[in-house]
Amino acid sequence: MAGAVAAGLVLVSWRLGLLAAAAAAVMGFARIYIGAHYPADVLAGFAVGATVALLGYLLTHRPIDVALDRLDRTRLRPLLRAGDPVATGRAAPARR
Repeated sequence: MAGAVAAGLVLVSWRLGLLAAAAAAVMGFARIYIGAHYPADVLAGFAVGATVALLGYLLTHRPIDVALDRLDRTRLRPLLRAGDPVATGRAAPARR
C-alpha cells in the first residue's frame, strides 16, 4: 500500500511523492526491523503497489477524461466545477 500511495502521489506532486516515498521507506525498514517481513517481501510489496497504481492510472486516465468532458456539457457541470463562478451561475464578488 505504501508503494501505491507513493507512486500515486508522484503523479500529483513530486514533492509529496518524494515525502511519501521517504515515509514508505521508513515504514518498510520498521517492518523489517521488528521481524514482520524479510527485505525481499518489503521491496516486492513496494514494487507491486507502485506497479498497480501506475498501471491503473495509465489504463483509466483517458476514459475518465472523456467521461468528464462529456459530463461538462450537461446540467451536472456545476457539480464538476464547484469553484467556477460561471459554472455555478453566480457572479464573482466585486473587488474594492
